[in-house]
Amino acid sequence: MGDGANGIAGGTTDTSGFVDHLRAIHLTLCIVCVVGIIAISSQAPSAATRAYERANLLLQLKNRWDNGKWLETYVASHEMAGRAIKLDISGPAKETVQLVPAPASSARSRQRFEWFTLGASEGQGFAAVRIRFDDSTRITTLADAESLWNLLRRVQYAITPGVVRRGWRIDFDGKVTELKIENAGQTTVERKNDPPGSKAEQLDFWLRKELLADPTKDQNSNLRAARKLINESRSGCYLMASGFAAPDNPQGKLVMMLPMPIIPALYEVDCKSEKIDLQSLLGQTILPSGFPLGDFQESFPDVSELAKDLKSLSLTELQTFFRSEKDRASDKVEFPGFKLPADSLAYWGSGIIFAMSLYWFSVLRDFRLRVATSDKAWSVPWIGTSREIVSRCLFIVTTILPIAAVGYLLSKGFDRTSTRWAWALAGALAVAVPIVGILHSWWILQHREAGEPKEAMPSPDLMQGG
Repeated sequence: MGDGANGIAGGTTDTSGFVDHLRAIHLTLCIVCVVGIIAISSQAPSAATRAYERANLLLQLKNRWDNGKWLETYVASHEMAGRAIKLDISGPAKETVQLVPAPASSARSRQRFEWFTLGASEGQGFAAVRIRFDDSTRITTLADAESLWNLLRRVQYAITPGVVRRGWRIDFDGKVTELKIENAGQTTVERKNDPPGSKAEQLDFWLRKELLADPTKDQNSNLRAARKLINESRSGCYLMASGFAAPDNPQGKLVMMLPMPIIPALYEVDCKSEKIDLQSLLGQTILPSGFPLGDFQESFPDVSELAKDLKSLSLTELQTFFRSEKDRASDKVEFPGFKLPADSLAYWGSGIIFAMSLYWFSVLRDFRLRVATSDKAWSVPWIGTSREIVSRCLFIVTTILPIAAVGYLLSKGFDRTSTRWAWALAGALAVAVPIVGILHSWWILQHREAGEPKEAMPSPDLMQGG
């Protein structure tokens, strides 16, 4: 009677051919998994894919901007609403004045915020960057998004008034009276009820370059005097009272004298500036790490290129357009001599890994049922039969690798679908079934002691003799 494969015939069995085959399957499966992971990770996304991803970012930025409410919330934490500057002015009639922000909604005020300005560095001073809160700040089309993004790029500083240095009163005829401020350099204080004997003076906050660029600056003697003071003081920031007054008509002529703009009070103040980046602040938690800020064409190059003739489309319509282009073009994975669509690689690669895992399980189970404790197969080098600790750990890691590989392949290959994670989970669970069987058979082999009985499997000789 010949030797049985399980040693029942009394001789030493030899199933080392199984080990050679199992080792080849194991190595091939690991190579397939690693090649698949590297290939699908190195795929170069198409321009349509990149544009689609950037369009998604633009929609998120639009929702956060919320027609300018985001900026209003940011400014509310910086502007000087509820603050005042208390000045003691000496002279023939000593007085206490509280300088307070003119309401942003006031017809006298041309500013949206109270004692707060967004600005950019220009020469040796600051230039205001005015963001009007009307239809121009509503992000509807791609052109709106591009215009606003470039406008935010210009903003470099948040500027507020500091301490008061000097002040003047200017009458309609241009007569200037410099105020003798006893506590020049007074910082802002919390505004409370006006103390007895004091008065509140509502003022707007302006940058020097804005005032000098005002087209009405030379309209009358009052404005010419104010302009001269600004030129001579050369401060970067001012608090200014504004109003209207009609010239006197001493001769009593029946002539309608129209009110003219005047600057009754002007204060020179320090500029307090804080470096800011509104693009970065708006995109916080939305834009990925390393996102290129700057001009719209630099930040969203693929959107600019593919939609250069579609700027009148809404962002939602643009997203739909890029999605269809992305699906039509499909991302390709490059191999030597040919290209394969990413979803095809994910589908067929996962199928191959599953089939190989199932085949590996079948062969290993057969080996477990055949091998005897005195089998020559135990002397064939393979980490699956080794009892050394490093070999055991390496076997476990490489056995679990197909589960991770299939999940990763499907999540990357079907990333344009809303069910990508469902595909990835389903594929990983499917491959996990034979992998669990492999680990179970391996565990039994690892704990088989010499002379320990195992599942009986009739040898070919016994089957023929029966």
